[in-house]
Amino acid sequence: MTLTELDAYLITEKTYVMQSKLVNNRYYTAIIDKDGTFDCPKSILRVIRTSCRVQSVPLERSKFHAKRFFPTGVHKLPIILSYDSEHKPVIFFSIYSPRSSGNVWLNFRAITNIS
Repeated sequence: MTLTELDAYLITEKTYVMQSKLVNNRYYTAIIDKDGTFDCPKSILRVIRTSCRVQSVPLERSKFHAKRFFPTGVHKLPIILSYDSEHKPVIFFSIYSPRSSGNVWLNFRAITNIS
């Protein structure tokens, strides 16, 4: 896969992983999706908020709905960040705290084997 730099990125069902990177005191997002590997000069939370806004569902609303399905006190909730062409939710979860500078977000569907 080749690395491509993008000005912006919208999360879709093709998005597999988003990882925060720090280069020259600035955060950007390294993205792996079905079409390749990309660098976006925006933070992960900015990419997520923009994608949610385009879907007309603010990130806070997605987090609110996720909290309704899990017990109180659960951290790092999986949240719906997009919908696929068949209107099925694209669910992501964070490895660390969502606000962590070194965070990684994974698409639930991209996980094929955990051992």
